[in-house]
This record gives sequence, C-alpha cells and structure tokens, in this order.
Amino acid sequence: MVNVPASRRSRVVLDVALLGLAALAAIFVIAFPASPARPLCVFAAAIFVPGGAVLTRLKVRDPAAFAGLAIALSLALETAISLALVWSRWFEPNILGLALLAISLPLIAIDLIRVKTDPSFHDTTEIPIAELVDGAPASPRLRWIAPALLVLAGIVVVWALSLAPIDLSHLDDYGLTKELPVSWYAALGCAALGAALVTMVPRHPNGWLIAAFVGVVALILYGTLPLLAEQPHYAWVYKHIGVTRLITDTGRIDPSIDIYNRWPGMFALSAMLGSLAGRTNPINYAAWAELFYAIANMLLIAAIVRSVTRDLRAAGGAALLFLVANWVGQGYYSPQALAFLLSLAALYIILRHLSSGLGRGGELVIKLVTKIVRRPQLPDFTPHDTPWPAGAAIAIVLALDAVVVMSHQLTPYVVIIELAALVVFGPVRYRWLILAAVALTVAYLLPNLGYVDSNFGLFTSFDPFNNARHSSLYDIEPLQGKTFNAQAGRVLTFALWLSAAIGALTLARKGVARRALPFAILATAPFVIIFGQNYGGEASLRIMLFSSPWCAALAAWAIASVRRPAARGALLGILAVGCAAAFVPAYFGAEEINTIPKGQIEASEYFYEHATSGSVLLLSGPNFPVRYGATYRHFAGPQSDFDPNLLRVNRFRYRELGARDIPDVISLIHQYSRTGYMVFSSSQLEYAKVFQLTPPGALNDLEAAIRRSPRFRIWYQNRDARIYELIT
Repeated sequence: MVNVPASRRSRVVLDVALLGLAALAAIFVIAFPASPARPLCVFAAAIFVPGGAVLTRLKVRDPAAFAGLAIALSLALETAISLALVWSRWFEPNILGLALLAISLPLIAIDLIRVKTDPSFHDTTEIPIAELVDGAPASPRLRWIAPALLVLAGIVVVWALSLAPIDLSHLDDYGLTKELPVSWYAALGCAALGAALVTMVPRHPNGWLIAAFVGVVALILYGTLPLLAEQPHYAWVYKHIGVTRLITDTGRIDPSIDIYNRWPGMFALSAMLGSLAGRTNPINYAAWAELFYAIANMLLIAAIVRSVTRDLRAAGGAALLFLVANWVGQGYYSPQALAFLLSLAALYIILRHLSSGLGRGGELVIKLVTKIVRRPQLPDFTPHDTPWPAGAAIAIVLALDAVVVMSHQLTPYVVIIELAALVVFGPVRYRWLILAAVALTVAYLLPNLGYVDSNFGLFTSFDPFNNARHSSLYDIEPLQGKTFNAQAGRVLTFALWLSAAIGALTLARKGVARRALPFAILATAPFVIIFGQNYGGEASLRIMLFSSPWCAALAAWAIASVRRPAARGALLGILAVGCAAAFVPAYFGAEEINTIPKGQIEASEYFYEHATSGSVLLLSGPNFPVRYGATYRHFAGPQSDFDPNLLRVNRFRYRELGARDIPDVISLIHQYSRTGYMVFSSSQLEYAKVFQLTPPGALNDLEAAIRRSPRFRIWYQNRDARIYELIT
C-alpha cells in the first residue's frame, strides 16, 4: 500500500467536500426545487464554496482562519455580484448561482487535479484537517477528549429540555431573565466553565474540542430565542426584511425611498440568496442570523489572536470572552452584522500578511510602556513563514472594504480609523492603504452626501461626552427591570474593559507589549467615533462592539500567560461565567418588548397588501413591525429612518389620553397624507408601559375613543393588533 501524505489527503477531502456541496445545491435548485432540504444546501454552499475556492490558491494554516475567511470571502463576492445585478435592474438569482459555480468549480477542480497528479505538489492551504480524518492512535494526553464530549452532549440535552416550559407571552419588565429555568442557567454556566477549562487547563489543548465547547455556548445564547419564537425578535428587523422583499419583488433598488436603498449590500445579497434558496421572505431564516454571525465572528477573532500570539489558549479564550461579553445585540439580520464580519476578515489579512516591525510611532509607545512597567520588552515574532503575496493580500483587503462601504454607513469609517492607528502606531507599513480606504469611502459617500446631511447630519456634535451618551427618542423613565438590565450591560462592558486594561498591563510586565500593541490599538481606536457622531444615540454601543474582540484578546492572552494550569482555568472560568451571568439580563432582559407576536406581523403584512396607496400608518407608540411589506415604498411617512408614531409628539406623552385627543390625532395623520390608518398592538402597549411613556391605561382609553369615533372604523384586527382607518 502506498502511503499518502496527510496534507495531500486533507486537500483531497477539502476539495471533494466543496465540490460535493456545490453539486448538491445545484441538484436541489434544478431537480428538487420544492424540497425542504433546498434552503439548507443552498445556504451552506453559498457560505463556504466561493470563498473556499479562492483560498485553495492561498496559504491558510489555521482551520479557524480558513472557515472564517471562506465565509467572509463568499459573502463579499456574492454581495458584489448581487449589487451588480440589482443596479443593472437584472434581478436573476440563477445568474448569481451560475456565476458562483463558474468562479468556484474551475478553481476547485484544478486544485483537485493538481493534488492527485502533480508529484511535486505543495499544499498551499496547509489546513490540518488530517487530525480529523486520519485515524491516529489516541495518545495519553487525548484520553480525556471522549469524556469531555460526553459532558458536552449532556449540556446540550439539558439545555434543549429546559426550553419546553418557557413562555414568552407573559414576561414582565425583566424580560426573559426571570422566565429562564434553573436548568437553562446550569447548562450555560457548565458550557462556559467547560469551555474555559478545555482551553486553559490541558498541557496540549485541542482546538476542535475548544471550538465545540465555545460553539455550544453560542448555541445556548443565540439559539434559544429562534427555537422559542415563531419569528425574529426586534421590531426594527422588519424594516430590513421589507427592503429585501422590495428588491426581490422589483429586482432593483430606489435611492429615493430610504437610506437602506442607498447602502443596499446586505439587502441585495439576501434577496439573491433567498430567491436562489426558495426562501424569498427573510422571515424564514432571519432569526438565525445572530447565531450564524456569532460563530463566524468567533472563528475570525480566534484566527487573528492565534496569528498574533501563536497561542491556541489565547485564541480560544478570546473567542469565548467575546461571545459572553458582546451583549449589544448588533449581530441580528442587519447591514452592521455583515460589515462587522467583513471588517474582521480584512483585519486578519492585514495583521497576518501585511504587517512587519513596528514603526516610529509604535516604538515611541513601547519606550513609554517600558518606562512605566520598568521591564524591557521582547522583540516581535519572526516574520510569518507562509505569507500571501502582498498584491493578493492588498487586493482582497480592498475588495472586502469596498463591499463594506456599499453595505453600511459607519463601519467603513471605523475601518479607516483602525487602519490609520495600525499604520501610525502598529505593525502595518503600507501607508497608502489608508488613502485607498478613504478614497473608496468618500467616493461612495459623495453621491449620497446631500441625503445623509439633510436627513441625519454628517456630524452630530464634536462633544465626545454628549455623543457617548446612549440616548433614546424619548425622555424615558423605565420600570425597575429595565434599569437593572441596563446596569447589567454597563457592568459587563466595564468588566471587559477593566479586564483588558489589567491584561495589557500584565502582558507589558511580562515583556510582550510590542506583540500585544495591535490589540491595544484596535481596542482603543473605535473611541474616535464619539468625537464627531452619536450615530442616532448608538455610538456607545458601536464602540463596545468594535472594541470588544480586542479587549477579549488582551484579557485572554494575559490569562493564558499564567504558568499554573489550574490558575489559568480558574481565572478564565470565573471571568467567562461572570460575563455570561451579566450577559443574560443585558441581552434577554427586553424580550417582553423585543419579541414580536405573530399576529402583529400578520397585521403588518395585511396593511401593506391591502391599504390605500399613498396613505400613512400612524403608530400609537413605538415597537410595531412597520415597512415589512415589499410595497412599503408606496406609503407616506418621514424620509428619515423615523416612524410616524403618536408618542414621538410631546403633547401625547405622560398624560391621560381620550376622545379630546382625536382631532390632534387626525391632524397628525394629515401631516403625512389625506388618508391614513392607526395601529394599536400588544407590543406598543407594553413598550409604553415599560418606559412609562403614558399613564397606565392611557393608550387603551385612546383606542376605545377611536373605536367609538365616527371618524374611524375598525379595518383589521386579530389577537395581537387592531388597525383603524380614518374615514375621509
């Protein structure tokens, strides 16, 4: 028998898997379009095959890096093709599929032929898949893996069983926090602690086992709600679904409608892939977006940390801490989630393939750190032994940035800030990359500048303290549960920042400040945002999002540097479990308003299908799924992202409401259109109650008055929502 090198076998397995996935998706689209397996196969192929095909031509040693980059490159390529099709008004999902096959299959087939026939073959990807497929005898240090997997399986079973008694229809102002059973909390705690232990305690940690434990933590945190609710949570998600449905329905975008049509990357991607998969309404899969993005982000964060530190423990710990500390909820079905993922992929390539020794600014920082800690700092690692060609790396980074520029308003500026900081203080020496990123961003902004400035404002304020405040549209005094949830989020954020600061100091005292400097730069760079924008009151949340991976990296690397295994496991375990405990109220604590009942979605669907074109839907309060239908462009309302709702107007808040307010309600409707409708729903009533926007029962009294008024008639109703039509 001829012995085949492990790297060759690994490449054959990889190529055959990619080809098989592409073939399977094509078979279901062509031969079995009605099969329930079609969406899963199409989405899996779309996520992995195009990017995986590109990576067969480049060196990628780390499995996490290969998986994360394959996802990011696939989505970036598909977004670019989708935008080209919708901009040309040639909406043909099958063309997208054919284009992807035309790009992917030749690359994979050529690679497979080369692997099989070329005796001088050199593995360019170098992914150690062989440890999964080559059955080597178990060594003594790996005997604990089987028991660990059994424990992990038990955790999953306990979590799955804990979901049965949970009821989302009777939550108080503490949201889901008090409704989750003890067994759910036990599963989360054991999974987080187990992930910390398998990461930090073994002398030779196993990357696949670490990934399994951290993945289960992600499943518990982000798989719970999709399994409990019939539809995605967050009322504002339905605006994103409406834009996707608009593109699916019309095959084009219309920049005159809203800002989403001006930055349409994610929506064009979703419309194309959803149509190809037979799921034209994103409501069928949008609820799982948070779990998907959490896993993809963790893969790239782990890859970046391992590339910089050469330490698997630090990489696994950073992925775990990012997961349990990132409570801000920006991974839902949104342009921000896609842009954040692509920005992580760009940062991996920059730090892994475009970095060298520190420049003058970085050396000045290291001199200052040396004086502070009174400890000489070790030199940086030797250059990577498998870098990509500089031209290929730069081209991919700029391509990723171009897709980010066309998909989200804020993220491109964060990328510029991060890149500039890495050039000035860090290891990146390609200064002209900053100019290229600025040119891409400004070139796309200029045609949209007037719209942005008139509806949102290019700069909010140059006062960082004002911009840093997390404000709402309302001067709210929430109930006690909401205050507790907000405090939990703040405690979690400050705990992560404090852990990062202690970690940075610890690493400096160990003499590795030069190596840790990129993480410190990336952790602090996003704070520049608050010197010009409050981003609709969410600037502080975006700072937390963009800084949290690198804060987690600093904390995890410092813990990984502790010599005693038990101490390492205890430190990461305590920090991970503590963060997870605070994550639950910070993330799940608003589900009494974030979980949108099915009846409200049905009411919104009915409105956009049957209401009079040109009319306006006036909300009795915030938190109704508006703009959900593909026809939302035919209805009146503000040009900005705001919704026409009663409680935005000062005279309707904080007082009793009734029949005397009906003339003012009609006047408000007429500000937008001669014809109009008004909606009352359970989520709106709950929102007003939780944030005390009206006295108890005030909206109920107003609805009763409108129901009796001769100026309105009940137009649609179900168990969760009532829509009244203004009689003209």
